[in-house]
Amino acid sequence: MARVGVGPLYEINDGVRRAKAANLAGRTSIPAYIDGRPQLRDVPVADLRVPRGNKGKHRIDITQQRAEEPWLDTYIQTVNGRQPPPIDVRTAPDSKGVPVHEVPVTKNGRPVDPMSGE
Repeated sequence: MARVGVGPLYEINDGVRRAKAANLAGRTSIPAYIDGRPQLRDVPVADLRVPRGNKGKHRIDITQQRAEEPWLDTYIQTVNGRQPPPIDVRTAPDSKGVPVHEVPVTKNGRPVDPMSGE
């Protein structure tokens, strides 16, 4: 997925699963709080990055059932048209983070189908 515009890049502080689910559901934007401001804005999914070394959040590990269930719930609800809760991002114009569309869903250290977990 190529970047849509020439706007800023954003690094995700909280909401990697929601952003990945929005990406897989074909959404072009997701509501976000930016730089700690209280107002919501729609942020292009193509402009979202996950900081490298962000506690392993540059991948969505669903090895444990306690991680798989929330992932599948988030994904299914988003695909079925539910607006995901807002994510929290910071403006990061020079981000070297992982683009959301490249964030893999993994199980036991291997990439899996993000829609089924298999």
